Amino acid sequence: MNNKAKKIALTGVLAALSFILYIFPHFPILPPPFTNVFKMDFADLPALIVSATVSPILGAVVVFIRNLLHYVFFPDPFFLWIGEFSNFIVSSLFVLVAGWLFRKANSMKNIKIIAVNSIISTVLAVAVAVLSNYFIILNLIAFLISPELVNGLGGAANYIVAGVIPFNIIKSAVNILIFAVIYKNLKTRIKSFKL
Repeated sequence: MNNKAKKIALTGVLAALSFILYIFPHFPILPPPFTNVFKMDFADLPALIVSATVSPILGAVVVFIRNLLHYVFFPDPFFLWIGEFSNFIVSSLFVLVAGWLFRKANSMKNIKIIAVNSIISTVLAVAVAVLSNYFIILNLIAFLISPELVNGLGGAANYIVAGVIPFNIIKSAVNILIFAVIYKNLKTRIKSFKL
C-alpha cells in the first residue's frame, strides 16, 4: 500500500471512530437551560491524532466527515444542520491549530511544551466558539428557526457567557489533555506505519 492510500485509509478509519465518539458517549455538562444544547463528547480525539501525526488538514477532513455523517444519519428536524455547522467551525480550527502546534514541537518530553500547546489550543477553540456563535450561529437560529429560541436561552449574552464559554473550555481542555497524554506513544506507532 502506498503512502497516499495509507493516509486515506487512516483518515477514513479515524473519521468513522470520530463519528462513533460523537454519538456515544455524550452527556450534558451544563445545567438547564443548556442541558440539551451542549453535550460533552470525545469526537475530537481521532481528529487530533490525524492532525498531529499525519496532517492538520486531514484532521479537519476527519471533522468534516464526522459532521456530514451525523447530519445524514441523525438529522435534527428542529435545529436543521446548524449544530453540525457550529461543531465543524470550532472543531476543525481546534484540531488544525493543535495538530500544527504538536507537530512543530521539538520535544514532547517537555511538560511545559505540552501545557503551552494545550492552553493555546483550548483558548483558541473558546475564542472561535464565541465569535462564530455570536456572529453566525445565533443569527442562523434566529433567521431559520425562531428569534424567540435565543431569548429562551437567556439572550445572546447569557448564551455565550453561561453556555458557549464554559462548555468549550471543558470540552477542549479534556480532549486536548487526553490527547497530550497519549500523543507520544501514538506518534511512534503511526510513524512505524510509515506514512
